[in-house]
Amino acid sequence: MLGLDPRFAGIAADWIDSNVDAAFPDGAEDPIYTGMIPPYRTANQTLTSASELAALEGMDRASFRILEPNIVALPGRTSINANTATAAVLQSLDENMTAADVEGLLQEREGSGFADVQTSFSSLVTPDVLNGLGESTRFFRLKVIVRIDTVRITLYSVLQRAEQTGAVTPILRSLGTT
Repeated sequence: MLGLDPRFAGIAADWIDSNVDAAFPDGAEDPIYTGMIPPYRTANQTLTSASELAALEGMDRASFRILEPNIVALPGRTSINANTATAAVLQSLDENMTAADVEGLLQEREGSGFADVQTSFSSLVTPDVLNGLGESTRFFRLKVIVRIDTVRITLYSVLQRAEQTGAVTPILRSLGTT
């Protein structure tokens, strides 16, 4: 849906897997990255920042800018918030989901969100995917831009809201990256 090279899926999977073997179709491991200037290695662990995907073999700035609004790096496994997911994320939930299905979902959630995610998605996705959908989130990204004369500084924070108390804690901060 985003018009990006589908090879990025295999390349990203290889970036985060724990081994150094290019096992996925279109995968890329250390032999590719250590030959670049400057050389670097694959993470071989889960992402700590979505901006790490900018380092994938073949990922250019324009492709990353298209991908960026649709991705996030969070600690552990979390459900996808169906009430805030982009159209591209919704369509990625099932290979048979059409643009018309997504448009219907976007119209249904307009205003106050989905009344019942399970009912809205049960005919469109597999039970495994359905179990990974939620109606809210505990994680938020804050972007602060400060301009002083000609200097512009951007600070990103990933915030986590506690389920019981609602207290908000920053879990990651970065300067100038997402």
